[in-house]
Amino acid sequence: MNKFEDLSVILKLVSGETILCQVLSDTDKNMIIRDPLEIRVHSQTTSEGVRSTTYYADWFLASKSRIHMIRKEHVISAAIPDEATKTNYAGIIENRDGTPSEPDKKLNWEQQFDFGDTSPDR
Repeated sequence: MNKFEDLSVILKLVSGETILCQVLSDTDKNMIIRDPLEIRVHSQTTSEGVRSTTYYADWFLASKSRIHMIRKEHVISAAIPDEATKTNYAGIIENRDGTPSEPDKKLNWEQQFDFGDTSPDR
């Protein structure tokens, strides 16, 4: 098992999306995640019945950033992925754009986000 597999988590969001990512930080109100992939399922009816294929897509299409902040209030549930999913995720992330992520590398992600007052009544 490598470090990608140790850090991987599945998050179910209130939007209905299911994402596979690494959680770097988990505060009372926010989560800092890295390398999020949306888990999508494509179902097709064939003469043999319904065939479903699971695939992974970039979750945040309009950004080159690998680190994102999400509000905890938008997370319904979290789970540890099974071994096959961890292995698939590690393979995708290690080969992404030829620039592997480094889970053990200290990232200065605190400077990317303002953790001041994040209450909704701001």
